[in-house]
Amino acid sequence: MNWLVIANNAVKAEELEKKLLLNDSRTVINIIDSGSNAADSTLLLISRADHCIILLNNKNEYTYDISTVIGYFLGKKVPVYTTLEIFPESSRISAFVMYFPTIELLFSHIISNYKKIAGAQSKKESFEYLFKNGIPFTPACFGLFIAKGRLDVCRKYFQAGMNVNVRDGEGTPMLNVATRHEQKECIAWLLDNGADIDAVSADRGYTALMDAVWRGNEEITELLIKRGSKMNTVNKEGQTMLVLAVGAGHENICRMLVEHGENPDVKDSMGMSAYEYANLFKKGNIAGLLKKYHKQQG
Repeated sequence: MNWLVIANNAVKAEELEKKLLLNDSRTVINIIDSGSNAADSTLLLISRADHCIILLNNKNEYTYDISTVIGYFLGKKVPVYTTLEIFPESSRISAFVMYFPTIELLFSHIISNYKKIAGAQSKKESFEYLFKNGIPFTPACFGLFIAKGRLDVCRKYFQAGMNVNVRDGEGTPMLNVATRHEQKECIAWLLDNGADIDAVSADRGYTALMDAVWRGNEEITELLIKRGSKMNTVNKEGQTMLVLAVGAGHENICRMLVEHGENPDVKDSMGMSAYEYANLFKKGNIAGLLKKYHKQQG
């Protein structure tokens, strides 16, 4: 964030600077003495600011026309916090210009709301980044960058307000999109930011874990299991993840699944279980693995 402070009280300005830096050591703070002469450097500071604080009591305390400066900030939708009574009594607070009768109240408001203020600025900057780069703010485009593993752009979407649980046009959750394209870093990032690990896709009725099993990706399967993905889910064809793993001959994935609670005796729509398929198709190693988890029929 880039703060501009216009003040006639150096002590108060420095006090505010310290408070802002305590909240965010990376923030940029430029202080303009209201009595200093106008200069190009001052105009440059004004043009770079994304937040402004005006600690004045009278318009005449500033060498510029303060109304013009505030009008400029309003045009750019830059928030202004001020002790200068600019508007009539009935409209002291607008969307971007906030009046406070005392410096203490102004300080208190900014510090107590700093996280919210910083979040709004991050959202604004992320929108601007997407717009300037010709990137539509849509779930479909978000999904394309998830599929490509472009976390740099995905973070911009998220900061701009995109929900990580949004789905693409086919009803596929972003976590499934990342899993189907084997983007492990994106999967971890989505989960860290609140993605529903057990969301089910509209097309196949797969959870992300089922997609990982279907892809035969051991690393992603392990990641999703460790993150707490639900076991014994069934897709639209009535198949469990273990049936898929047995059919593809993925022995290590079969082992991971049963060791974490997958039931080899759940029957699919054909009336067959993963254990029975392993024996039917003579997958000896997998059948032997599943046997100790198989409940003997009376």
